[in-house]
Amino acid sequence: MQTLPQNAPKFHLNTAYTLYLTLGVFSAHRFYLKRNVSAIFQLLGGFGFIIFVCFLVAYALISNDSALEILRSIRPSLEFDDQDTLRARENLIKPIMVFALPNLAYLAWIIYDFFNLEKMVDNANLSAGCEIENPSENPSENPSQSLNFEEKSANLASARQLAYIGCGLLILMAVLNIFGTKINGAELASTAGQVCLAMSAYFIASTICSKTLLRNLTLFVVFDGLALIPFLMMMFGDKSLVVFVFGAVFTGLGACFALLIYKELFQTSGCEIFVKAFFVYALSCVIGLVLVYFNPILAIIAVQICSIINSLFIIACAKDSRNFEISKNNYYFSNLKFHISEFNKIKS
Repeated sequence: MQTLPQNAPKFHLNTAYTLYLTLGVFSAHRFYLKRNVSAIFQLLGGFGFIIFVCFLVAYALISNDSALEILRSIRPSLEFDDQDTLRARENLIKPIMVFALPNLAYLAWIIYDFFNLEKMVDNANLSAGCEIENPSENPSENPSQSLNFEEKSANLASARQLAYIGCGLLILMAVLNIFGTKINGAELASTAGQVCLAMSAYFIASTICSKTLLRNLTLFVVFDGLALIPFLMMMFGDKSLVVFVFGAVFTGLGACFALLIYKELFQTSGCEIFVKAFFVYALSCVIGLVLVYFNPILAIIAVQICSIINSLFIIACAKDSRNFEISKNNYYFSNLKFHISEFNKIKS
């Protein structure tokens, strides 16, 4: 069994990114880096932020006539008139106004952590008397931190299994949503599928010594989530130009980071299916954005079908990718123009 040198990095950037991506709202990344005092305060802020978001969602729903009609159709037993709705708005707006500033500060703190995460990992390693992980821009210049063949094989096997499980859960949930089947724990299964894919990306990032894969995945998840807000607003009848533009901007930014993710996976694995998978994803984004503007019901079905197709492509990528090389670690948003031109060459 191979033993690590005593000064090997104790804290790893990819682990920190994975914890940030999956449990960042609960400050898992700070607990991992032994910043326990600030982590406890951030954890408390996370619970407050979740409650604050619930208040915002409730206020948005009762302020939208289309959403109220949908709620009445789902729960006919609920009886409330305009006066009840007005009182509910007044009761919700007070805590929203009071806690808006603290939650904005918490959100700024979380965003700061993301852009400062690499430095936080380096400081944690220095405090523990360990060397900084991958101090050179190219990890291949520091082979002491590279994985051996057995470790790479184990990581890729874990990544493949997690990808299969995650995509299987997402496909199952998409099929159930298409046919309108409701089961207990459905939301939990969907979340579990996404966590499995995040963990799969973690094992791949560790194998290819990537500092950018999980970073781009986190930004992709953020913008994909932000794009969901105008998507839902258009579903509930707000089809103003401003909402559509915001939806297009967030969707476009999410697609940019998806391109960087698929490009890095393609160049490190040599599997061309990653290129096809990206174009399928980009096409599904365009279809969903256009359909939700004209026919929300059809848009929901189309999004679920696209989710199934995207998951099948990810399964094909996992099955076809047997070996990965060390990442070049130049997959940043500032290099987007270069990566787009290279993607066009690959496509042609």
